[in-house]
Amino acid sequence: EENPDGSLNMPPKVEWVEDTEDLSATARYCLLADLGDIYNVNGTQVSIHGMPDIIITGTGGLDIYSTLGNGDWKLVRSISIQNDLDDDTAALMGMEILEQYLIISARAAWSPNAGKEFNAPSLVYDY
Repeated sequence: EENPDGSLNMPPKVEWVEDTEDLSATARYCLLADLGDIYNVNGTQVSIHGMPDIIITGTGGLDIYSTLGNGDWKLVRSISIQNDLDDDTAALMGMEILEQYLIISARAAWSPNAGKEFNAPSLVYDY
């Protein structure tokens, strides 16, 4: 939290802590970005323009956490490497936002695929 004079309010207020009970793997990368308004299939709004979203990639896949500005952070999108991808992907590494798409890089585990062709394509995800 920032004071009107630009100094930081100490101690810092923690807005969100990742629920570690649901973690299936470690090695994660985090991006904080405003993905705009996001709606579920049934039309329910789960993210609002002007509020940042938390985008986490890693060996478990992709998770997007959002809030409607009320401080209640929820998991709103998820891609599980184990359940959703049928290839050699071992981790989703980094990402770039382009309009309503996340461009996500993927990598395969080296040791099981050494000397072999493998299939670990990058993803274009329309969130």
